[in-house]
Amino acid sequence: MTRVLLDGRFLPVTRTVGFIDAPLDRCAGPFARIVAGRLSVDPAVLVRRLVPGPLEQALAELMPPRDGPSGDRFLLAPTESSWTAFFENAADGGDPRPVAGAVPDELGCRTVTAYIVAGDDGGWDILGFTLAAPGRAGPLDAVRVLILHRQDGGYEVQSYGEPLAAEEGDPAELDLGRLDRILRSLGIRAFDADFYLPPRTEGLLVERRAR
Repeated sequence: MTRVLLDGRFLPVTRTVGFIDAPLDRCAGPFARIVAGRLSVDPAVLVRRLVPGPLEQALAELMPPRDGPSGDRFLLAPTESSWTAFFENAADGGDPRPVAGAVPDELGCRTVTAYIVAGDDGGWDILGFTLAAPGRAGPLDAVRVLILHRQDGGYEVQSYGEPLAAEEGDPAELDLGRLDRILRSLGIRAFDADFYLPPRTEGLLVERRAR
């Protein structure tokens, strides 16, 4: 049975997770510029520092979450595949869309955003993913969007683009196990803590100021 990342110990930070299909050293500069734009600051005032793994230790650098629409600390984490993950310390889990929308054309690579927002009743308020690629005309360079939103006692399906080969069944019945299989088909083990920060790697913390 698929479980949420680190059994939810770092919620709400892990409610949304972004992925960039490029190595961390290639992501760092564009990522910092996008963060600076979100925070309305000069990129020069941002502090970058390396943080060791494992993932649980690195995510501790983002705690406690920051109230407001945006975080002020962001973690880039290498993974066991070609993807670099990113997390934000916002109390609502953050919004990866500015990165997911800007990075594909700047770096010429894909991005993925996973949404895993649990409801109070054990169901999901938001569950799904977006896949973006360079030069796409869709929303935020989207190739594929599949997101369930809880609404009026049921679920509304937000869907855009052609379904991926790993998608099976009714989109309205998406669950965590199916989402895991879809992401794994892209080379992302989003809910496996060992996927992030493999041995002899470090993450990069980008923050507004030194703590």
